[in-house]
Amino acid sequence: MFLFARVVLDNLLRQTRLSRLKQEIQPGVFPKGLEKTYDRVAARVLDQSSDDESKDALKALALVACANRILHWRKIQAFFYIHPARGHVEYEDCLGVTCKELCGAFFDTHSPSGETADPGGMVQMVHATARL
Repeated sequence: MFLFARVVLDNLLRQTRLSRLKQEIQPGVFPKGLEKTYDRVAARVLDQSSDDESKDALKALALVACANRILHWRKIQAFFYIHPARGHVEYEDCLGVTCKELCGAFFDTHSPSGETADPGGMVQMVHATARL
């Protein structure tokens, strides 16, 4: 129950407009159950973002979901700017947003410094059910 509340509240807090927030809390729209909540978060992260943001979010989600361990944010960033096929590093491809800004409630972050953009911060799926 606490996971449901946490994911719902995170999704509501990340709404960028009051009109979207009001829409999210309408009785017919408000999610019932964890699966529907994940669907709402996915819609916000993947469908209501620009194409580039959606592609980056999907790439980060795939990486973290398939990882067998907690990943550091700097390693996820490296996934974007190291191009093994081309044999070089392109630092300009580094993400300009935090993992929470990119993927919202799907990610849980822990940082020794307490900052969400900490390159040493650890990123994992919020719960095993989010991988499905």
